[in-house]
Parts: sequence; structure tokens; C-alpha cells
Amino acid sequence: MARMTRVLDEMPDLAEGLTAAEFEAAAQVALGAAERIDRGLWTPTFGDQIGGIVSDGVLLRTCGFSGAAASILVGPGDLILEPSATGAWTALQPVTIIWLGAPFERAMQRWPSITRSLLRLVQEGAERSMALQAIVQRQRVDERLLALLWLLAERWGRMTRDGVVLELRLQHRVLADLIGARRPSVTTALGALTAEGRVVRRAGGGWLLRDAPPALPLAAGAEDAGPAPAMST
Repeated sequence: MARMTRVLDEMPDLAEGLTAAEFEAAAQVALGAAERIDRGLWTPTFGDQIGGIVSDGVLLRTCGFSGAAASILVGPGDLILEPSATGAWTALQPVTIIWLGAPFERAMQRWPSITRSLLRLVQEGAERSMALQAIVQRQRVDERLLALLWLLAERWGRMTRDGVVLELRLQHRVLADLIGARRPSVTTALGALTAEGRVVRRAGGGWLLRDAPPALPLAAGAEDAGPAPAMST
């Protein structure tokens, strides 16, 4: 059952540009309904909501186009809007989604900076989709896989003395879907990257990424772009 929550408390980035007094006033108005989703297949019901924001957990969305399939990961901070194309949603782990309805719309009208922050989330999602599309166009599966892991690490990674820890637990099948490869090819590529010491599978799940990240697609708009910006600790 969904519970009412103050959206700006859960997603403070949406309050960028508000003063402390404006934040408190907006937080009381900008209410949303938090829904908890168990692992497994999920069918979203948008109703009269304008959309939802993932608070925690990770979803996999897969859509088919002209006989081929494409997949993306949707995680904390990502905006979910009612899609124009049908597709399948899978919760890879328990997920919390904050649905945005009429109360949040009223807050957007009163404090336009919230609308600008929401539009920024849409733009960031579009840019990540473009980066993933560029990754898929690389010829070698190991290059695609390494670029994907670093792309995910930029969002959800954690810097340590040994390298960047990415705690996402993704099956080889899911990785294959994300980079447009076959599962056996991904298994082989992961084995090669592990043997080279560039990727280490963690005992509790997830990966440790070593060395410098590759030049991620679209990071500088060119194939010969320099390394991606270093992650903050």
C-alpha cells in the first residue's frame, strides 16, 4: 500500500534554487505517494499521476522494436513517465517509487524551480540513453561491457583505495541485454576482464573496477576524448 511522503525530503535535488524558508513551505505542499515494489515483473499503473521518481532500488525496462530488443536500467533519481511504447518492467531488487500527483503539480506551479529540476532529470535520462546507444555500437563485447560498468559506476559507484566499487548485482543475461550481446559472449568477456585484473567480482555481489575509466561515449563528443572525469569520494 502506498504511503504519503514529502517528495523534497526524499529527493532534495528537486529543491535546488529554493531558500530554506521556501524549501520548508514547498515540502509541505509537494506530497507524493511512495510505493514499494518487490523483486520480479512489475506493471506500472500511472492513473492520474504525472509520473514517478525512483527513490531506491533498480528496475530493468525492456522494449522490442522491429524484432530486436533494447534494455535500460532505471535507478535512484530517475524519472518514470508513462511510456508511448509497450515494454516489460522488472524489479532487479526491491524498489521504492514516489508517485507525483496533484499536490506535486500545485507545488510546481507555485515554485517553478521545481519544474526546472524535474526537466533536468528528463535531460539527464536522455543523455544516459544516448551514451548507452553509443556503447552498443562498439565492436568488441569486452569494450562494451567495460564501458557499461564504468557508465553505471559514474552514477552508483563508490570510490575506495582499491578502485571503484559498483554494488549492482546484474546477471550476465541482463548485462547482455544492456549492451546488445549474447549471454555466452558476456560471460567470456567478463572472464577476460577478470583475468586482466580490470574487473573483480566481489564476494557479496557487484564488481570492483580498477585502472582508469575508458573514454565513455559522448563524454566529450569524440572518439579520441580524454578519460571521463574522476569520481568524487
